[in-house]
Amino acid sequence: SDLIGEREGAPGLFLAGDFATDDGTFVCLFGGWGFGPQDDLHMMSVRHLRQAFNGTLHKLVFNPSNIAGDMSPLPAYGQAFTPLVDDGAEGGPAKFEDEQVAPPGCTLVLVSGGHLSGGYRRESRSWALLVIAPNGSASWVIPPAAWNEGTLSRPQPRAWHQAVYVPAQFCGPEYPRGCVISLGGNVSQNPSNSMDILDL
Repeated sequence: SDLIGEREGAPGLFLAGDFATDDGTFVCLFGGWGFGPQDDLHMMSVRHLRQAFNGTLHKLVFNPSNIAGDMSPLPAYGQAFTPLVDDGAEGGPAKFEDEQVAPPGCTLVLVSGGHLSGGYRRESRSWALLVIAPNGSASWVIPPAAWNEGTLSRPQPRAWHQAVYVPAQFCGPEYPRGCVISLGGNVSQNPSNSMDILDL
């Protein structure tokens, strides 16, 4: 899209919304590297995408979306983007929901890690939840974390890692609300096979 410009550094590309209607489901593009680390969000409805696929629309346009709130992660590239959605759930995608974090029906996307500086330097341990409502509005939320209370260790700073949501039904009793597993990537500017588990 002309509005986005050239992007590298693994910008996030994911679906969010109600997952039931073309107008309420969005293709979301976030961040990456373009003249420095980016922390902007652009969105396009699935209806718009379908029109492009069937030939009635000849140009894809992602529209910029303002993100409310001031609890965003630090701008970085090489981040991981993890929608807290079980795509394989019976009856369609099932979202992780927590009314203390966001109203029902919202899609929660965990944005974590990345490099803070050019040259693949300064891995980040920053993280936040990007909350996308069915109407397309977006906001940042950082829920209270156990490591702030000194009971658990914080995730390692890492970039270019993979982070996957594991729904509760696939976890043991230790993770009754599910978890996110972060694996590999760069840690201290070196390839890593380490793993962090974020208990939801």
